[in-house]
Amino acid sequence: MSEETAPVRTIAAPDGLPLALHDLGGEGRPSLLLHGITANARSLDAIRDDLKHRLHLYALDFRGRGLSGSPAAGATIPEHAADTLAAVSALGGPVHLIGHSLGALVALYLTAERPDLVDRLVLIDAAGDVPAANLEAIGPSLSRLETEYPDFPSYEATFRQAPHLAPWNEYVAAFVRLDALALPSGRVRSRISPAQIRDELVRNAQLPTLRTAQERIARPTLILRAAQPVFPGLPPVFDRLSCLEAHSAIRESLLIEVPNLHHYSIGMQPSELRRSALHDFLPA
Repeated sequence: MSEETAPVRTIAAPDGLPLALHDLGGEGRPSLLLHGITANARSLDAIRDDLKHRLHLYALDFRGRGLSGSPAAGATIPEHAADTLAAVSALGGPVHLIGHSLGALVALYLTAERPDLVDRLVLIDAAGDVPAANLEAIGPSLSRLETEYPDFPSYEATFRQAPHLAPWNEYVAAFVRLDALALPSGRVRSRISPAQIRDELVRNAQLPTLRTAQERIARPTLILRAAQPVFPGLPPVFDRLSCLEAHSAIRESLLIEVPNLHHYSIGMQPSELRRSALHDFLPA
């Protein structure tokens, strides 16, 4: 399934901004995928394929990403959670909520606020406050937002050459196609505004700790941690200490470490361990 064939429903955020809700298909209980800070609804297609034979998968483009509307400023985790609440309500809730990176933090916050709308919660490579030093690993994903490219092949080539996205596959390709915005000049850049992302990072850094949200979680929770660093010499985005603290704070949680994947590949590469963990945890 490509983004051209996946049905997309437009829903309204609380402030009226249009949000794109992608129907990724499958059978069974509705389950909502939430992506990372510089990603989009198609960046978790590998996880969709893990689950499509037993769950009906949907994915939300956060505001300013993918096909959703672009606001004037970046959003905080509570604001993204309010948008996600609109998506869950549109699906008739409750749902399984599956978040990666920023999406995991949004899912955590929403589940703490509205446990009645979540069946089970899956947090992938984030489950609480992220130390500032660990954010160095997402530097290349932020820097690419500043660049315009002559055409789509040039744009795609930068992703094909990115070591943190290797090996190239259909999942990475679907994310890249949805991310690309063709300008009137014919040049191509990301749909994501770098100014909005910088604003989000600043605003979210000023929020209270997510420890309280962790302690309020009242739904069964699976924490998946990618144990490999994105780049040699840098810590993993979700370091082991933070992971263990989250596991301790979330009362009904199961922790599984995925040893051979990093922050990006845990969402974009096939993994039998991830597939098995999700199947065992999420009832159809």
